[in-house]
Amino acid sequence: MRQTLLFFALIITLFFAFRFHEIMFLRPQSVHQWRQCDSASYAYNYYLNDAPFFSPEAMTLLGENGRVISEFPILYYIAGQFYKIFGFQEWFLRILTFSIFVFGLFSLLKLGKKLFEEKNYALIVPITLLASPMLSYYALNFLPNVSALGLSFIAWYFFFQFLEKRDFRNFLYFSLASTLATLLKPVEGFNYLIMLLVLFLENWSLLGLTKKQYKKSFLVKSMLTLAMFFLVNCAWVMYAKWYAKAYGYDGNLLGVLPITGFTTAEINETIDLLKTKWMYQIYHNVIFIFLVIINICNVLFFKRIQRNLGLIWIFVTLSQIAYALLFFQAFYHHDYYWINAFVWVAFSIFCFLQIVESFTFSWVKMTSFVFFFALFSFGLKHSRHIIYERYFGVLKEEKSIGLMTITPYLRSIGVQATDKVISVPDMSPNISLYLMGQKGWSEAATREWKNIKHFIPQGAKYLIVNAEITREKGWYEPYLHTQIGEYQGIKIYKLP
Repeated sequence: MRQTLLFFALIITLFFAFRFHEIMFLRPQSVHQWRQCDSASYAYNYYLNDAPFFSPEAMTLLGENGRVISEFPILYYIAGQFYKIFGFQEWFLRILTFSIFVFGLFSLLKLGKKLFEEKNYALIVPITLLASPMLSYYALNFLPNVSALGLSFIAWYFFFQFLEKRDFRNFLYFSLASTLATLLKPVEGFNYLIMLLVLFLENWSLLGLTKKQYKKSFLVKSMLTLAMFFLVNCAWVMYAKWYAKAYGYDGNLLGVLPITGFTTAEINETIDLLKTKWMYQIYHNVIFIFLVIINICNVLFFKRIQRNLGLIWIFVTLSQIAYALLFFQAFYHHDYYWINAFVWVAFSIFCFLQIVESFTFSWVKMTSFVFFFALFSFGLKHSRHIIYERYFGVLKEEKSIGLMTITPYLRSIGVQATDKVISVPDMSPNISLYLMGQKGWSEAATREWKNIKHFIPQGAKYLIVNAEITREKGWYEPYLHTQIGEYQGIKIYKLP
């Protein structure tokens, strides 16, 4: 109970220290505003257009009638239903994502209390994760990655519950949590495969694991549960690919981006960018050094780690290497592709703390607490600083600020929510369109054979210019004559 109270006290304290009480009411903005607006668009269209669950829509009309797809849209659908009841409140999607993440951290806390005799050690893993600026930034955001990670943490807790009790209920729980995590982000399926691998090795008494006996009824139910996991996830991937093809938009990633698709120069450039831009926003260098040291300790003192836990750490490490190779091309522009790697961080620390506990010297316990307190105070301060810089400082990235509040003005000059518009400049499919609350087209995927002169026959009524047009200005110049309004430098033109 003491650790639980400390945990939630920490969450509440950091919520205010990170200024989440202000950030939760902000519109999608800053780092990866592009992907934030993609996600927020799904929820908005479930609300605005009452789209069926399996027919997700975004603001871009690059897909027929706005129908585009990526991950399983359960979070967006829930948010959309909330909007219908209480009105359009973007903070709900942020809080939904954050809540799942907190439950995931709480599951790690409970898992730590199972693994350690010194129960206070259980707080260390959640604190280490919160000390990541990048992870904390996306925890209160619109992307599904952190929710998927939180569900994986929940699955791991129930997996260890299963190892302890050997009952079908916990088998079902970790399978269900893993299924939903994988639907949100397929890479989270690595975790479930590792769980199955551990049970397989145990069944054959391999790598020092002891074979367990199960009743026939359990084996039948567990096999049906395994089939559910694979069938549901395979069915969703097949449906998503069919949906994208049927409605003509393949702009969302539904496959892999392996390192083999890069030249040596591109690989080196990506590694340089990781070192100079992203790594400092993922963790402070001191935390990275700490992670390197504890993993060296995990190798040197591997025999002091509980066998199941040690094997899981090895398999998670290998799965992260495989993941990095399969999605290496995404790392140049997308820091959030590293979110799933925090499973490795968690298990690395679990293993290290078991090693620390295995030493009976009295000074070890006191020294470790002092060390972790100093380390995490430093890490959390860094996390707070980077989050501030992303939202309010030099790391902030966004489109014209006027787009955030232009919707009432558009309605006042006769631009209706159902009117199709063309928004430039904007290379993303949804940023400006979502912020304005208008379906239409941006510069995303425009070509000589797909641009404004082709969008007008498809029903585009207005051209909205939010900054100087820098790309293919000749496409738009013939339509910059009938201006009907201007809002904070954003000009609105009526199209013929």
